[in-house]
Amino acid sequence: MARITQAQLSARLNEMIRQASGQKTEAAIAKVLSIGMTGAKELAPMEYGTLMNSAFRRIYPSGRDIVGIAGFAVAYAFHLHENMTWNNVAPEDKDGPAWNPEGSPKFLERGFTDDSQKALMLRAIATTYRM
Repeated sequence: MARITQAQLSARLNEMIRQASGQKTEAAIAKVLSIGMTGAKELAPMEYGTLMNSAFRRIYPSGRDIVGIAGFAVAYAFHLHENMTWNNVAPEDKDGPAWNPEGSPKFLERGFTDDSQKALMLRAIATTYRM
């Protein structure tokens, strides 16, 4: 069994901290936002595609932190997300050409919190920080 010295352990810890505060963190946040928004789009309702086309992701520094935000920019996205009473409208009853049979309320939240999404995000983070 290999032994690690205190100096080696300290050096490895310092390297991990350096990586956690730099480009790897931005890359990890970008991957998480991408995975979450992909999941959200799979659950979002569609009629014309305006909601899908308004999706955004932003990553920016804030003091010592790196912040990532994602969402949909159209005004009615919040209403669709929070209104628990809507149901999918069948394609023949829609005005527009788009339809998502998987559409459901809380689509943005679920894109980031469903177990399958969390598993994908954790795998992306682990891959990004693998040394």
